[in-house]
Amino acid sequence: EACKGAIGGGTALPHPLAGAIAGLDFQRAGGSLKSLPPDPVMPKAMEDTPLVMIETVQELDDLVVGLRAEGISELAVDLEAHNYRSFQGFCCLMQLSTRDRDIVVDVMKLRKDVGRCLGPVFADPGIVKVLHGSNGDVGWLQRDFGVYICNLFDTGVASKALGYESNGLGYL
Repeated sequence: EACKGAIGGGTALPHPLAGAIAGLDFQRAGGSLKSLPPDPVMPKAMEDTPLVMIETVQELDDLVVGLRAEGISELAVDLEAHNYRSFQGFCCLMQLSTRDRDIVVDVMKLRKDVGRCLGPVFADPGIVKVLHGSNGDVGWLQRDFGVYICNLFDTGVASKALGYESNGLGYL
């Protein structure tokens, strides 16, 4: 009777970031989000944006220290997963981008350290995590690394909400 309606007879656990999510202030002005600056910040040219490969625990630790030191306010994220001949599939590669650099994390090599190192960055409500079509990525981060996202902006969802002709990342 006490667990009536609970799946599997258990009790629901709170979301690990419930407090941070509840405390987010989206700075609403007049019922809509504040407008963007009149001139959008354009990305740097590819030749001016270094590519950083992360393949060791020390490099991963250094990355997190560097991200904190830079004081980033947004972080673009994309994951690549493999599910061919695999029941659940698994995450193989993480791509991160800041305004100053592109980062590829070999999560196959660093699987057991990704959550410990990057979890606090993804949970930080002061950093907007920008993804496109985030449904799969959010699930993979939680399942494979125990990483939860606080303060997510999904460009795919935004393009649908704005009624764009196409919602693919290439179109945006």
